[in-house]
Order: sequence, then C-alpha cells, then structure tokens
Amino acid sequence: MTIQEALKILEEKNITSSIQMLRRWIRQNKIEAVLPSKKEGYKIDEASLNEFIDSKLAEQPPKSLAITANDLERKYSEGYNAAKETYEILIEHAVKEREKQLILEGLKEYTITYTTKQLLHGFDRRQELNTHFKSLDIHALTLNILGAWIYDDQLGILFDYTFLPYPNRKVETRVREWYAQELMDHFEKNK
Repeated sequence: MTIQEALKILEEKNITSSIQMLRRWIRQNKIEAVLPSKKEGYKIDEASLNEFIDSKLAEQPPKSLAITANDLERKYSEGYNAAKETYEILIEHAVKEREKQLILEGLKEYTITYTTKQLLHGFDRRQELNTHFKSLDIHALTLNILGAWIYDDQLGILFDYTFLPYPNRKVETRVREWYAQELMDHFEKNK
C-alpha cells in the first residue's frame, strides 16, 4: 500500500489528513513500512496500518463527549443565567399574585379618582358611555392601586397596568385613556 492510499484511509477514519504526520509515525515505527527506493516511496504494511488505526480510535474520546473548558464555562453560565431569570420571573409572579389577593381584600397603596367628564374627554364613543354612566347614576369612579394592580371595586374590574400602552406617561393618564374603553366593553358585556 502506498503512502497516498494509507493517507486516504486515515482521512476517512478522521485520524489525520497530514502526510507529514503519516511519515513521522512511519519513522517512529508506529506503522510498519519499507522504503524500497526514494522514488517509489514507502510501502506500508496493511495489517500494521489497521492495528495503528484501531489503537488511535481507542485513544480518541467520542466527539460528542469532547468538551472544551470554554464550552463548559459557556454552557454553565447560560444555564445559570436561565435559572436565575426563571427564578426572578417566579418571584415576580408570586408577588403579583399576592398583591392581587390583597387588593381584592381591600388593601391599597393609593387611589385615583376620575369624574365621568374626565373619562369621557377624548373618548370616541362618549355618548354611549355617558348613557351608561347616567343609567347607573355614576358621577365618579375610584380606582384602588396596589403594586401593578388596579381595582375598581364599584364595578369589580381588576387589571394589571404594566401591560398598558405608553409606559413613559403618568399612570393616571395611561389608565384614564385605556379605562374608558374597558368600561365601554364591560357595559356592553353586562347589558
């Protein structure tokens, strides 16, 4: 077997693609070969080559188990960050659930009171909403706020204001613009 044929076999087995490495192994007598002439090159013993391939494959760890220190560190930090993020989300969820229970029981940090005139200002369907207000004799609405929860105990509407649009505006403005539409939807559902 010639050097080129042996190199092709070694490449297929993912041992080496370097002809210099193959020659070094021959010189170190790890692979038996005979050099009849410099022109012809080495003649490699197939049995010796197969033994060498078997020994090299036994030395190599499976590629799926070969992990570098950088990979290990990166995977560890990714897992740690994901666990930390999940933990923070769970804590935030538990706090919000507790605040929800407390606000439904009547606890509040502060209140916002809107007159019907304030709620109707700038609302597209103000005639219909005003009719509902008059039929229920509502002149003002008071919203209790605790954490991110707002509760209208008069109508029993509870919502999380962190999901409202325009987060750069004051809470009172964000709630007023959104709450008029929420009231309209509430009245239409409960006719």
